Amino acid sequence: MSNAPISLGSLASALGSVVRLKVLRELAGGEALITVELAERMGIKAGTLGRHMKVLLRFGLVSQNRAGQYRIP
Repeated sequence: MSNAPISLGSLASALGSVVRLKVLRELAGGEALITVELAERMGIKAGTLGRHMKVLLRFGLVSQNRAGQYRIP
């Protein structure tokens, strides 16, 4: 994510998805998960989840390590 200021509207849009809120809730336990594991737990396709993860990454709400695991920073 760049150092450019985030608008409140953009952040609200990022958090305005039920799927993205569920992702954050799932990762809030502190466990790092790869896309396939996370998608399985949530009952959605990995491709669908991937699109949501891009939004969360863009806003710095999740991070991804070299192994491809996501977590809340």
